[in-house]
Amino acid sequence: MKHFLLPLIMGLFPLAGLAENRCLNDTVVKVLHPDSVLITTGDSLTQVQVYGRSDDNAYKFNYTIGNSPDALASVKEHASNWDFALPFQPSRKKSSAQYTLRSLICSLGYSIPLQDVPETEHLSCWNVSMELLQVHSLLPGKKDSWSIGFAYNANLMKQHKGNLWFKDEGRLSIMQFPDGTRKRKSLLIDTYFSFPLTYGHAFGNNWIHLSAIPELHIKPFVRNKFKVDNREYEHRLKHFDRNVFGMSFRADFHFSDIIGIYVKYTPTYLFKKDQGPRFQLLTFGLTI
Repeated sequence: MKHFLLPLIMGLFPLAGLAENRCLNDTVVKVLHPDSVLITTGDSLTQVQVYGRSDDNAYKFNYTIGNSPDALASVKEHASNWDFALPFQPSRKKSSAQYTLRSLICSLGYSIPLQDVPETEHLSCWNVSMELLQVHSLLPGKKDSWSIGFAYNANLMKQHKGNLWFKDEGRLSIMQFPDGTRKRKSLLIDTYFSFPLTYGHAFGNNWIHLSAIPELHIKPFVRNKFKVDNREYEHRLKHFDRNVFGMSFRADFHFSDIIGIYVKYTPTYLFKKDQGPRFQLLTFGLTI
């Protein structure tokens, strides 16, 4: 027997100790988890006795009413805590996390090399990211969240001041474009997949997100373009000995549902030792 319902009146008042009221019999009262219930009926009255409840083993309840239509009810209770509640109230459901699927979250940032090596002296680097899918969980209280995503990314590393990327015995390095060339472009493109794991916390209407981002790098390649006289040339370099796995850490500040700013630190190197320039990146950007 999980709970017990019996008709009582509206005029019950909380008491500590022994209580007795007389009133009209038009109310229902709930006693949670009674230990035992004794119902006694006779020619002139009906008596219901309840012993124990979920939070008080010493609890006693006595309800007596005459059998005539205009009879009054007698209520006696002995308890340190009252636990009466009207039934049929809306149930209180426990708060639970809210899950949503998001997609096409775009980021654009400018990366600064943290090591001073010849290949970074005249280098500009842009980072483009598109989170294709994100599973987002808003925790109870709506102040904290977790998410995991899947994103496609690219680092676009362009040389300036007449420098171009080239391979020197398998190692990626730089040299000067030949004399007589014009409209020079030398771009290293590093594409990779990432799987951001993100924790978020709300401060008023603003959110801060902290992410750990494992990365799976595909195949970087170099594209060199230039003109000699009126002829345009394009050379591509591939098959670099690079690090397949990488890691980044990112902090986002969102001051609206539309736009945010972020900073990202990438401590891992793109190329293996002696196979290309080794530098880490610090990126600042916008998220929409």
